[in-house]
Amino acid sequence: MLLQLDNVQKYFNKKATVCEVDLIVKKGECVGLVGESGSGKTTLAKCILGLEEITSGQLLLEGRPLQRKRDRTERSRIQAVFQNPSASMNPRRKIIDTLMEPYDALKLKEISFLHNTTRIEKAKQLLEMVGVPADYLPKYPHQLSGGQKQRVMIAKAISTQPDLIVFDEPTASLDVTTQAKILNLLKDLKENLSMSYLFISHDLAAVRFMSERIYIMKEGRIIDEATKENLFLKELQPYTKQLISAFGDERSERLL
Repeated sequence: MLLQLDNVQKYFNKKATVCEVDLIVKKGECVGLVGESGSGKTTLAKCILGLEEITSGQLLLEGRPLQRKRDRTERSRIQAVFQNPSASMNPRRKIIDTLMEPYDALKLKEISFLHNTTRIEKAKQLLEMVGVPADYLPKYPHQLSGGQKQRVMIAKAISTQPDLIVFDEPTASLDVTTQAKILNLLKDLKENLSMSYLFISHDLAAVRFMSERIYIMKEGRIIDEATKENLFLKELQPYTKQLISAFGDERSERLL
């Protein structure tokens, strides 16, 4: 078991935004988390990433408790890609600087203190892995399209070779064609690098395309769990059926 959440709760002003959540992610697995806006998905993601402290329950990484304050090794093992790449990038920093941020922040000696030429080569390798030309390294974020920016953020996330990447609505701000390309890229990277994903979205079709298992979240609680194969077969909660019908059988059944 890579990641395990046991009875996790998060309160804001005495109100539970995450309530009694049990969730597991196995090694090499992509787990989907679906729910509408305000269901608690992003708050749960922030708890997993250490950006918010849980009120009660346990977060375990390979059986070891995860606290909000984490050492460098723990931080390098879980990375994230968020919805809006522009908000995650410093507009005054070049793309190469963005790609090197994890190494510098975590003080990973094999990269942080290397000669600049070696850092450039490493950055080129990362861009190549996500399908962005190396000549984008000296560019600034405003010179890239939305899809290119998200590819850079994916490259940044994989730079530390994490065990788990948390994707929080990673394609929501992209057009349909770019969404499909990004989803296929993520699938290829997961297979090639043997990583695990927690893929969070309100888009059930995208989650089903990406994930082996899917959790449904409503009002801070996990109300359903299914494999993508039996998502349309097993007895589901009425809310889950509503989510499925909202996307329509054709969109939910197709592969992007």
